[in-house]
Amino acid sequence: MVATQFDTLSDAVVVAGRAASIHRARGEQDVAVTTLQDLAADSVLGRHIPCVTVAGRRVVEVVVGPTIEPGALAAEVAALVGDEWLVTVLVPSSRMGVAHRALRRSGCTLQQWWREGAVIGFGAPEIP
Repeated sequence: MVATQFDTLSDAVVVAGRAASIHRARGEQDVAVTTLQDLAADSVLGRHIPCVTVAGRRVVEVVVGPTIEPGALAAEVAALVGDEWLVTVLVPSSRMGVAHRALRRSGCTLQQWWREGAVIGFGAPEIP
């Protein structure tokens, strides 16, 4: 059964944990789960947005929950890209269309996520 209702904060945290475990399984040593506020100090929503960083490769994955408007993170995404981070925004599959429109030409990559019961799935990276 596919879950259709999400608890924004807890699902985003679970997705961040799953993304971090994938990086660790690939042998990355400097993986951390943090918040967008820790990376973009001026972020308004940042304390509610989990992020996964792989500092040695300057990779950051920003995890968007289903009730967060992807466009609301455009300034933070642009700032991270400007600071030479490779930014991927992990977006619920139901919000990919909105994310493509909101983050077009932002320099980030989008990747959809979904939850089926206790399993978190990820799609292929896309350029908005």
